[in-house]
Amino acid sequence: MSTKFESPTLFKKISPGIVAFFSFLGSIYILIDWYPILFKYFGDSGLVVGIYLLAITLFVFFSYSSFTYQLKISKRNNNDVTNSIPITNIVKKNCYDRIDCVNFYDAIAEVYDIDNSKEIWVTHRAIAKIVYSYASKQRKTSILDIGGGTGTLLFDVLSLNEKLNWTYVDNSKKMCEIFKKNVDEQKLEAKIINDTFDTVLSQLKRDYDIIVLSFLFSSLPVLPDLSRIPNLLKEGGIIIFADADREYAKRLPYTVVNNDTEHTLLTKPWKLSEIINAFMKIGLKVAGQNLITKNSETYSHIVIFQE
Repeated sequence: MSTKFESPTLFKKISPGIVAFFSFLGSIYILIDWYPILFKYFGDSGLVVGIYLLAITLFVFFSYSSFTYQLKISKRNNNDVTNSIPITNIVKKNCYDRIDCVNFYDAIAEVYDIDNSKEIWVTHRAIAKIVYSYASKQRKTSILDIGGGTGTLLFDVLSLNEKLNWTYVDNSKKMCEIFKKNVDEQKLEAKIINDTFDTVLSQLKRDYDIIVLSFLFSSLPVLPDLSRIPNLLKEGGIIIFADADREYAKRLPYTVVNNDTEHTLLTKPWKLSEIINAFMKIGLKVAGQNLITKNSETYSHIVIFQE
């Protein structure tokens, strides 16, 4: 990722000198206007002329010094800013199909939290609010977070509510490692499972009040078998589904730069109607829905499902 800095225009460079010149003319005019007063006070025209020359010399000196100083500061600041921003030259490009999404997330895991857009964090915050609102009404809340990434989605909620029991699942080994590091640093507790979506659904039991599926399905080549999900959900539990808008993702592939390499995942979010129909077929209904926008267009969808 490179950053471009514009050089000062010619006008910006000479404008301080123009101001100094006209200020000099103005000072001459004032001195001429004051000449009778000075002559009356000092009486010696030679002394008055000397005062004039001294004043003009000092003014020219300070005007020139100020002008050149500003140019030096401008040049130095421009160099400082340019040198302080690392410029990454992309020397390699890797493109991943959805079937290879694990390798993509392994490659970008260490910069995932840095390189994400503002809107994905807005989506995460909206999900976190839903989780917190639900958990605040429960004596104890168990959460299954499938495709949890680095875990930043629920860290704030977990730190604010000790009644949360968090099971984290991700198929990327690197993501799991960073998640564990984040959990340890914040002195939180979570069960970590490094496995696939289908494997998790077949092994876990009906222990969860909330199941979070955030930005997961757009990375999957086929829709997973959702029929087992109701078997994991406690009575009265909810599923929070979130993903990028299909049309938005078509125009802007998911691209992240790490270590001079550009990594692009060819995501293909499913139509929202397809997602809703898939969950309704397993006996769930829509209990709430929200969308996140970017520049007046839909960026992501959030849907709450419940039995």
